[in-house]
Amino acid sequence: MPVNRRLLQSLALAMLLLASLAPRLAWAESGGAWLVRVTCADETTFRRLVASGARVVLWWDEKAYLLADAAQRDLLTAGGLRLDLITNRPSEGDYYVIWAFEPEADALRRRYGTTVPLGDGFFLLGIPSGQRLDESDGPRYAQRLPCSMAAPRAPSPSLVNPPVPPPRLDRIVRSLSEEQIVRTIADLQDDDGSPGEDALRSRYVLSAGLDAEAAYITRALQQTGLAVTSFRFTAIDYAHGRREVSNIIATKRGLLPESEGVFIVCAHYDSTAAASPGWTEGWATMPAPGADDNGSGTAAVLEIARVLAPHTFAYTIQFCFFAGEEQGLYGSQAYAESLHAAGANILGVINLDMIGYDGNGDGVVEVHTGHALASQALGKVLVRNMQRYAPSLRPSLFAERAIWASDHAPFWRLGYPALQVIEDRSWDFNPRYHTSRDVLAVLDTGYCTGIARATAATIGELAQLRAPDLQLSRSEASFDRLSGGIAYTITLHNSGGVDANAELKDVLPLQLVALWPPAASRGEVVWDKGQHALCWAGTIAPQESVTVTFRALVDPALPAGTLVTNTATVSDGLGEVVPLEAGALVVRWVTLPSILKGP
Repeated sequence: MPVNRRLLQSLALAMLLLASLAPRLAWAESGGAWLVRVTCADETTFRRLVASGARVVLWWDEKAYLLADAAQRDLLTAGGLRLDLITNRPSEGDYYVIWAFEPEADALRRRYGTTVPLGDGFFLLGIPSGQRLDESDGPRYAQRLPCSMAAPRAPSPSLVNPPVPPPRLDRIVRSLSEEQIVRTIADLQDDDGSPGEDALRSRYVLSAGLDAEAAYITRALQQTGLAVTSFRFTAIDYAHGRREVSNIIATKRGLLPESEGVFIVCAHYDSTAAASPGWTEGWATMPAPGADDNGSGTAAVLEIARVLAPHTFAYTIQFCFFAGEEQGLYGSQAYAESLHAAGANILGVINLDMIGYDGNGDGVVEVHTGHALASQALGKVLVRNMQRYAPSLRPSLFAERAIWASDHAPFWRLGYPALQVIEDRSWDFNPRYHTSRDVLAVLDTGYCTGIARATAATIGELAQLRAPDLQLSRSEASFDRLSGGIAYTITLHNSGGVDANAELKDVLPLQLVALWPPAASRGEVVWDKGQHALCWAGTIAPQESVTVTFRALVDPALPAGTLVTNTATVSDGLGEVVPLEAGALVVRWVTLPSILKGP
């Protein structure tokens, strides 16, 4: 039978037309919004989704999931986007990311109506409007999503073009102590009620051990002088119950108002051993030391807070310790949502989660930024500081397949720049993850310290350290023939950006006897008899100077040709001590002056 080409062409066109109309017919049949999936591998595409007015519930592994009505669908497809229909009768209440086995996920789908596999055991779960996820259903992990994701914020100027930090920051960063990090991890995994060191502590969200370590973290932060607050919220373990617990927030206020911007460095301090045999029945008594996950991140943030706390910054810094991470990011989500509701201007978030294990010693570290441009800018600054302060590290930036299951993710979803730092999860992931064997003894604390130093440098640079800079001008020690003494002049100048709480001490050698009174252009010079020293203390404002002058008699018993030297030290109140040496030569009772020399 001969083929009617025109008939075949007509049938093909009809089939294409039906295919194009099928989604519209399904949409019309549903009478409401679709749950659709869109390939989304860049910030520009994501902004288009948000701008359409559709409810974007999740952006995960280069896919966005959204509830879109007919008009929103038409707008997006007209712009060239392909929308894959998941269901035309989706749940319209809260959405969650859950982790579950297939039978558990199937049971949740039968009860609530919408589950979408995301890979690696994760599912998107939709709850009908007016209902909530029942605790008796027992998903192993449940992360409630915001009603709709926000578009990423544009990078701030401080991220795109950060100013060159003062030299002081380098000294601050290098003062960060690996020994202190080791002590802190040991304390976090240790059962304080038992003698000696052990690894029996549990910081599981339902255990009293979490409260004990929250108190430990709070005390450590208070010792730095930071303002410390507790942020209470309810965490839920759908297998075992719920409990009110605390985030711990320490704030270093900047010179600028907080409305100008805040930087956050954070870690979760809770732990779990859910992968250990018998955990489901024995969680109440089993240890969950969590040295790597996440004692390592907690110890690093505490040490960063210690070294940055005494200093002044333009922008406010918050050091946040979240609980309830292991059950679904409860603490970070509650806190991020509170900041968003208050209109907080968060310029960047660095989340340290599992930064202590480097089993093969190759130094690989992952920096997960996602596709938001501001988050990527933050990651580039951090990687640059890793290369400077921890050259043995091999950092990689992850935009594709970026991790969403840690405490930076709630900030991402609200549009804030954020990233996660984590050890190599691809080829060298900690085999003791979520077990009672996650202990300090298997960690590489030098690796952890390198990440901590790079993070401290990044936060200090972006928050814009404002440090005093005391400069000591060259002055002369001149012989006074009339009195037979030497006249000394020391000038202190603060060329930094903040006040210097300066302390000058000039310990005179016993061959010199100070003549009274000395003089200062401001303040008072006092004599410390015990140290045989002249002392001056006071505040020197930026770009101001103070001059101290005094005279001293030379011991007449000194033989000719003796070089008499004395050294003054000047401290800026922040640990910087600058020496200043002066010398004069005795020649037959005539003292020839030499020039004061700087450090």
